[in-house]
Amino acid sequence: MEQRATLTEGKPKVVAVRPLAGGDETKMLRLAASLEKGSDHPLVGAILIRVQGTSAVFEVG
Repeated sequence: MEQRATLTEGKPKVVAVRPLAGGDETKMLRLAASLEKGSDHPLVGAILIRVQGTSAVFEVG
């Protein structure tokens, strides 16, 4: 079986948050950040940067 790897360098960025009808962007960001805490996935950084630009508060630890 042939294996291939693609090396990319990117800087993920959350460009839009679209909660379902009646949803709240701040609550959605807080939930996403809480679920991702402790993860080393590259998208976590993008979520946390977006959260820093809002009034969302979440616990780390």
